[in-house]
Amino acid sequence: MCKEVIEKKFHKLQVIIEDRYPSVAIALCELLGRRWSFISGVPDRIACPFMGRVKISDRYGVSVFDSTPDRKRYEQLTNFIKEFFKI
Repeated sequence: MCKEVIEKKFHKLQVIIEDRYPSVAIALCELLGRRWSFISGVPDRIACPFMGRVKISDRYGVSVFDSTPDRKRYEQLTNFIKEFFKI
C-alpha cells in the first residue's frame, strides 16, 4: 500500500479507536530500520504509557499508547488493527 492509502486508513482507524477506547492513543509510524518514526497521531498524548507496536506493512506500523494500560485490551487492539489493515 502507498503512503496516502495507509494515512487515509489510519485516520479512519484513529476515529474508531478514540470512540471505542477513550484511554488509547495510536500513532502511525514509518519503519526506518529498527527506528519507528512518527508520521501522524499522538503528539499531544505522548505522555500515555507505551503498550506496543503493530507492523501493518514492510514500511509502516502503528504504535499503541494507553493511559490505563491493560494487556488484554492491547491484544484485542492488535488483532483489530491487523484485521483493519488486512495483515
